[in-house]
Amino acid sequence: MDDHPKERRIEENVLAYIQLFIPSKRLHEALLSVPSWSKIAGGNGFVRHGPGGVSARVRTYDYPDCCPTYEEHAERIPLAEKQVLLMLGTRNLGNNLCFVAYHEGRQPKVLHLADEPYDRRPYACLCWAEVDGHMCLSLEKVMFPDEERIQAISGKATRIEWAVSGQRLLWDGDITSWFELVGDTYDLRHVFQLRDNEDLGRTEEEKLRIHNEIRILDELTHMFVENLDHAPIERGRKICAAAEKMHLKPQHRYLHSSLALREDGLILLMRHGSLEDIAQSLHQAGAQRAILLDNGGSCGYYLSSLETKYFASSTHFRPNAIAVIGLRLRDRLVEMSTTPEA
Repeated sequence: MDDHPKERRIEENVLAYIQLFIPSKRLHEALLSVPSWSKIAGGNGFVRHGPGGVSARVRTYDYPDCCPTYEEHAERIPLAEKQVLLMLGTRNLGNNLCFVAYHEGRQPKVLHLADEPYDRRPYACLCWAEVDGHMCLSLEKVMFPDEERIQAISGKATRIEWAVSGQRLLWDGDITSWFELVGDTYDLRHVFQLRDNEDLGRTEEEKLRIHNEIRILDELTHMFVENLDHAPIERGRKICAAAEKMHLKPQHRYLHSSLALREDGLILLMRHGSLEDIAQSLHQAGAQRAILLDNGGSCGYYLSSLETKYFASSTHFRPNAIAVIGLRLRDRLVEMSTTPEA
């Protein structure tokens, strides 16, 4: 266990496991930084299902001030003496369907993409909320009746200042079903072994295989969107049935960033594996509830007390982010483990 994290770059083809633990007593405040909230609310995000398919995907918010660097996010979060800032991305928000957020001080209060049925389903959200008379981080199942309201339907929160959703990995000790995990994954490369760039092929034969994978990815992505009004678990069953007929293999080498809570503090886990692997690791670490926040090149941690600032980031890490979670810590001590707990 390392109390003073140093920069760790996650190399390609090297399986990573980095777990941070932050005791509750060290967390002063948590913030959600989305500077372009009003510009991206109700937009189309990163469209993967347009007329041209995956190959013609388009980022609909591509203007300079929409994706600040982590340093620019940090400038918006003042620190008191001896405090340090730990930031992690929640970068599916504003990009991918099935991710929404709420902030009582923004307009509109609920941030969602145009096609998202946000008012017709529950979401698992990380919340900065009032619980038993004091503000703390809480994982809550919530509903959004409209663009101005949030309602907690599980948990103890009486007032929620902000909330951001993630894919539910673990809830009250139960690992989420594979079907639900697939049904909440708009970017299906995160759950199936599919590539989306023919340039990755080194031979003509391999390029043809990738071309076929792109065709399959297009088909499954359109199926995802066509069933967006269905419950995630039902949508996932349909996609998994189609994937089985196509002889697809589950993805088990993708890099994921997740967050979990237990009674004494907060667990952050970045590791390669399937979503079920992530959930199992967090369960073994004593967590009762956990959500997935980021994937692939979006995964990275920023700590203001380090000279390099970034640590535990992949070689493909992209330092510009629509949204990050900022944790104001009372000191620089963060417990880190690079091997699973026994």
